[in-house]
Amino acid sequence: MPTKSEKRKSPSKTKAERKCFVIMPFSPTKSCKDWDNVYDNFISPAVNGARRGYKCERSKIRGGAFISDILTNLNASRVVLADLTDMNPNVLYELGVRHTLKNRTILISQSLDYLPSDLTAYGVILYEPTIDGLPDFKIAIRDRLKDINNEPERSDNPVADYIKNRSYIIYERDREAVLRRLRSLHAEIFENAGNILFNQKYYDDPAWYMTGFAAPCVRELLATQYVNVEFETYFTLRLYLLGLEDLNFLVRESQFHPTSWRQKQREYFFYRAHQVLKSADMLRKPIQQHILSLQKEDYEREPSNPVFRSISWEAFLVEKKNEEKEKAKASKKSSLKKRSAKKKNAKRRKTTKKKSAKRKAKKK
Repeated sequence: MPTKSEKRKSPSKTKAERKCFVIMPFSPTKSCKDWDNVYDNFISPAVNGARRGYKCERSKIRGGAFISDILTNLNASRVVLADLTDMNPNVLYELGVRHTLKNRTILISQSLDYLPSDLTAYGVILYEPTIDGLPDFKIAIRDRLKDINNEPERSDNPVADYIKNRSYIIYERDREAVLRRLRSLHAEIFENAGNILFNQKYYDDPAWYMTGFAAPCVRELLATQYVNVEFETYFTLRLYLLGLEDLNFLVRESQFHPTSWRQKQREYFFYRAHQVLKSADMLRKPIQQHILSLQKEDYEREPSNPVFRSISWEAFLVEKKNEEKEKAKASKKSSLKKRSAKKKNAKRRKTTKKKSAKRKAKKK
């Protein structure tokens, strides 16, 4: 039988943990000879014990070049904690990569000696790796994680501050040109949507000459990325373009084949058409938001995502899988609650029936 503490810590009864990736030295440095001890007995307990839904992780030393694993973690982790003690070059390199990719970075150090003012201006948590210094360090980490949860996109590094005041990293002289491109993109997507609807409507009419679809504006945005878009929007654009290519192939083939061939491909054509129309509907809102933001006079001073996130496909798929796992856990938890509630209600009904039967028996 599990104890009460084990029940409390069971994954089905807690929120899904988010990763806090730690970058720190591996080899002995001037101030510390055993960094494994600092991580195991100091940093990890402070993060895991903060009760903010974070799980502390650190890269492991293994044979060969493992920089790709570190870069993936720097990109995919919600929070990164960097120990700047003794200004280790590898730590500084990894911190620069993180600042380029995302916010939500916590800086700690055992001393302020030799730390550059560019970093100390953003707040460095000083700690003493002893039993006496652990309680204060835990409180500081807990408060910083709380601030991150409350304001996840607040800029906390020089790179984010540099980009923050430029809404889409566009200069004023390019503003009108970008607006024209976005309007053309918007018109192109919905002109194709209209052609798809007409082709669906008259698909069974042999006299109907099916029209093809053009996507030069979509290709230009995917190739040049003249405006920053969220990665999910970029992914949707790719799916939209692939769907149009399939539809164009079917339209071309229908011109050289008899009506019977068109009827055989009818189900697939309607399936792909539905997917393309769905992608067009998903693209409508982000494109309109970009156009409206660029039309405002103070567009450069508006807050935006501080850094253009060049997320790798692998990291994106990992994030998607984690989201699906969280949704599955939440649905399982809700179903368990419903089942328990049904059992309780059934028990109550039985007890009330028994009591009522006893009362009737006594009256008789």
